[in-house]
Amino acid sequence: MNRYSVAVCDDDATELNTLCSSISLVLEDNDASYDMNTFMSGKSIIEAVVRQKKKFDILFLDILMDDVNGVKAAQRIREEDENISIVFVTCSSNFVFEGYDVRALHYILKPVDAKKITRILLYDWSRRNEKKYV
Repeated sequence: MNRYSVAVCDDDATELNTLCSSISLVLEDNDASYDMNTFMSGKSIIEAVVRQKKKFDILFLDILMDDVNGVKAAQRIREEDENISIVFVTCSSNFVFEGYDVRALHYILKPVDAKKITRILLYDWSRRNEKKYV
């Protein structure tokens, strides 16, 4: 089974840490082997995925950020990586329809519901690790 690679991007350090803690708790409770990378701007996550060619299984992405908003970051990332699961995590429902344009896995409003994070993570992690038969 491959390591599950998680990226979390939020320009608010408190929100970033809270989300990372929730994700870690779910994955550890389910004995998932994982790596987590954090980013505090749209520019930094684009740099990692587009220029440094880093691959992530799932990206939790804030939308309302100062430099490059999450929707624009997701659009650029999706051009580079068709397989990454994008989960928007934001305080605004104004961009929910843009989530469809980048084929987002989910759209979560803050404050984050731990049960929703659990459902999303377990769905994505199990989907990526199910055995394929021919």
